[in-house]
Amino acid sequence: MADRSLDAALQRIWERAQPRLLARVDAIDHAIAALDDSERVASGRAEAHKIAGLAGTFGLGEASRLARSIEEQLEGGEQPDPERLRREAVQLRAHLTA
Repeated sequence: MADRSLDAALQRIWERAQPRLLARVDAIDHAIAALDDSERVASGRAEAHKIAGLAGTFGLGEASRLARSIEEQLEGGEQPDPERLRREAVQLRAHLTA
């Protein structure tokens, strides 16, 4: 009985968190579309960081890995590969909606 009630509570928490996570992916998409805009890139990086942590909390290991990869690519240094970023963002969204 306790397992079912815990599962139900986690499901309710996920249902509240999922739309916010998907909105964060939208911010990542905006950052990818404007890689020359340092503010948008910083915002996208911050959102990827948040997704990585939250996805890990919910046991979504692959989503967390993808978000960390996006975060690292947006950290600066070398110019990120926009195609790779787009592909990983699409995969991230798929893992969060599965």
